[in-house]
Parts: sequence; structure tokens; C-alpha cells
Amino acid sequence: MNVKVVVLSALLIVAVVFVACDTKKGTEGGVKTIAWTDKTPPEYKRDVFQPLLEKTLADAGLSVRLVGFDCKEPPCIAMMHNYEKTGKSTGLAGSTLWKSESRSIVLSGYSDLVDCGDGRKERVELLSPHKVLPARTDEEKNRSRRLRARWDEIMKNWKCEPAS
Repeated sequence: MNVKVVVLSALLIVAVVFVACDTKKGTEGGVKTIAWTDKTPPEYKRDVFQPLLEKTLADAGLSVRLVGFDCKEPPCIAMMHNYEKTGKSTGLAGSTLWKSESRSIVLSGYSDLVDCGDGRKERVELLSPHKVLPARTDEEKNRSRRLRARWDEIMKNWKCEPAS
């Protein structure tokens, strides 16, 4: 057996063990979980986010139904059934909900078709407030990776509406 292969195999085993151990220490999927703190922007909280999102949805006249929120970590994620006839995303991701001198908050979103297991597919839309930052800090990169991981988890566990 080649020495390089043995060394690379040993390094791979060490890396896998390191990731597995790190996952047990306040991370999920290798990405640090995010705690609610007194520094969390108020717009990330449901009591501020929900009324502004509902107004935005009503003003846009979209055919969607808000079915719940995931607020285990900041920011809250709005979960919606999308009934738009186009079969596409609402296009709200990237739109500005709040603007002030100090910061802007935009909607960050993910939309996809979920297989219901009975031949039907549902368009699911996930939206969350996102603070526009001038620089991509490590904290911001982690927040983005964690948000994506949360979106993936919601989509994986999505329960379709009963067939009519």
C-alpha cells in the first residue's frame, strides 16, 4: 500500500471525526446555530416581521397562504403555500420591507416544488428578513449558511395540504 494513500486516509478519518465532534458542540450540519440575543434586529422577530409581511403580501395581491413561522433561531422564517398560476416564486425575495437611515431589511427567500408522494407537487415559499450588510463577515457568512440549512430542513419535512 502506498504511503501517500495511508496518510491521506488517516487525514480523512481525522477530518470526519473532527466534524462529527464539532457538530455536537452548538452546531448543526457543521454550521453554528444562532441564538436570540438583545442585539438581534427587532425585524427578525415574529411580532415585527409578521404584520409587515402580511401587509406586503396583501398589497402585492399574491395568491399565497401563510401557514406558519419557524422562529427557533433568528431570523424567523415565514412558510407559505404558493398558489400563483405561473407556478413560479412570488418574486418577493430581494424586495425591501423596511428602509431607514441606519439599515435596510430585505426579504431573503427560497421557493421550490415539494413532492407530496401522491403524484401532486406543491410550490412552497420560504421568506425571512435579511439585514443588508456592506461586508461579508464570518458571522454573516455563518448566518447565511445556517439560514440555508434551516430552509432545507423545512422543505425536507414539509407536509402537503390534503388532496381536494
